[in-house]
Amino acid sequence: MNTSPKKHYAKTLRTIIIATLVTGTLDGIAACLMYIIRTGRWDVQPIFVYIASGVYGNDAFEARDIMLWRGILFHYLVAFIFCLVLVPSYRLIFKVLPNQFLVGLVYGLLIYGTMNFVVLPLSNASIRPFEWGGAILSSLILILCVGLPISLLAQKRLVINA
Repeated sequence: MNTSPKKHYAKTLRTIIIATLVTGTLDGIAACLMYIIRTGRWDVQPIFVYIASGVYGNDAFEARDIMLWRGILFHYLVAFIFCLVLVPSYRLIFKVLPNQFLVGLVYGLLIYGTMNFVVLPLSNASIRPFEWGGAILSSLILILCVGLPISLLAQKRLVINA
């Protein structure tokens, strides 16, 4: 079943938007739950202020209210960028890795590496020391909340008779 390029691009864009909303929300919820479990505090504002500190540095902690919203915006922007990378290239990647679960696993691990070894070191956010337990948990969250949902959505919406 062939579709016109215009319809294919529209479907791809819709998939990117849906995947962004799903993954941004799932990852945000996971971050909030982990914060609550670790600290026992229900005020999750520091998570998103920390995200904003990637751009604004320690000044983000001085203007917490506005930085909360900027942090949420940046969080979804990062989710959008990761969706923008995988969704349009999914058909090609699926030819190399013909299993949507494997694609999600590999992509979640690539996201972990990109965020922790490229994005965070280049940002103004303070970096926590490496811990294996934290790295494994963060990787699992990124696989389950970002990599797999993007892969499953792209598979369902874009790959026909794969």
